[in-house]
Amino acid sequence: MEIIQKKLDGNKVYIKPVGRLDLDTSAEFGIVVDEAIDDVRELLLDLAEVDYISSIGLRVILEIQKRMSKQGFMTISNVAPEVMEVFNMTGLSRILTIV
Repeated sequence: MEIIQKKLDGNKVYIKPVGRLDLDTSAEFGIVVDEAIDDVRELLLDLAEVDYISSIGLRVILEIQKRMSKQGFMTISNVAPEVMEVFNMTGLSRILTIV
């Protein structure tokens, strides 16, 4: 997992990862996001370059969502069809804000 963009704009942070969110990458992704969202009210995750997400990746996304719900909100955008299918199959598309 590589973060190809990370921008902070006041109380907003924009993060665009690339690659797979799986057992090998999810912990690192979670740490990067966790550090980036200190003192922000809005997180935008652009998943356009994420082509696979495993159950551990889903768990990390849910942990991030839980934290952001306490301090603001999170929006996920540009979800690839393969990843959106996983969100739909697991019911997470009803929980997460996906645009």
